[in-house]
Amino acid sequence: MKRITSKIIFILLLVCVVIPSQVYGINKIPIKLKVFWTSGYDDNILKYSPRDLDRFENNTENYPSEIATSDDWINSFGLRVYHDFKLGKYFRWRPYYSGRLSMYASNSLKNGQSHFFLSRLTYRYRIYLYLQYSYMPGYYLRIYQDRDTNQYQSCNFNIYRPSVRIKYRHKPFEVDVRYGKEYIYYNEYFTEYDSEAYFTRVSGAYESPLGFDLSLGYEFKVSDNIGFDQTSVLGVTLVEEDTEYGDSSYEENRYLFTLDYKLPVKSAFDWSVGIDFDRRLRYYQSGQPFDIDKFHAGRKDRRDRIETTVTCTPSSNLNVGFSFIYDQRRTESPDPIVSSIKNFDHRTIELTMIYTVF
Repeated sequence: MKRITSKIIFILLLVCVVIPSQVYGINKIPIKLKVFWTSGYDDNILKYSPRDLDRFENNTENYPSEIATSDDWINSFGLRVYHDFKLGKYFRWRPYYSGRLSMYASNSLKNGQSHFFLSRLTYRYRIYLYLQYSYMPGYYLRIYQDRDTNQYQSCNFNIYRPSVRIKYRHKPFEVDVRYGKEYIYYNEYFTEYDSEAYFTRVSGAYESPLGFDLSLGYEFKVSDNIGFDQTSVLGVTLVEEDTEYGDSSYEENRYLFTLDYKLPVKSAFDWSVGIDFDRRLRYYQSGQPFDIDKFHAGRKDRRDRIETTVTCTPSSNLNVGFSFIYDQRRTESPDPIVSSIKNFDHRTIELTMIYTVF
């Protein structure tokens, strides 16, 4: 049903937006609209550890997963719409919205959506002030054991991220500072996992006359597992099985690096290549004894994500990109079983097309 609904929404988008732009003319439309489509292969949709992936493939799980396959083909459809308003001689204001619908070929329970709202105030195209809000409802995580009922249930959550951001630009340099909150609330079976966090990020960018753009960033995040102290009927969960019970509060250092390069090739298309590197070092702050909270006491996570991209612009209103993404987590814990459960490797190959409608 979700897949059918998503397709209907996308068709209505085409009928209501794209067709009128062709009938009435591009110049008469007061807003800017871009639509995009991403198609990709994901080799580990639930980010299973090698141990859990092997159990899934060999049908030896303690309780069967709800997914049909551990990998899948994903199609995402979305739009970006905005308009710039002049506020006097030096100021500009831009309201902006971006939305995405993702559909999985074999595992519809992973279908999802996300929404992003932004309000940007610009002074002389040098100082930028942003108010941002993102929302992702019903993100499916996996099946977990509800320790209150001793039953296995689907685990999903909603994410809310409000933030404020200021950027100063003086070519060829940029400095960007942001502060935000993150609220993650789980479905009724797993409210013990609920968390609230705040983060601060500082980044700088350099635009070289040689054709490359460089960006470096650092983010510090503190997350409070606000639901961990809820009472439980079953008490301690066996460490042999994946779970997030316990105090999952943490502090995290995040390091970001981006490099884009415009290829100096003679072609009808503009070509560029890029690489993004994102490292997160997470330190769990559980105050529980190790024998009570084996999943978090003394635990450290290192998560690395690398994305390489090749893009081209066949025309002024079309952008095409091909990406390879590798995402991994490595966990250190006093109990080696925790590492065998939480480590994962995840690879994605994607093709993205962005079309500027008007």
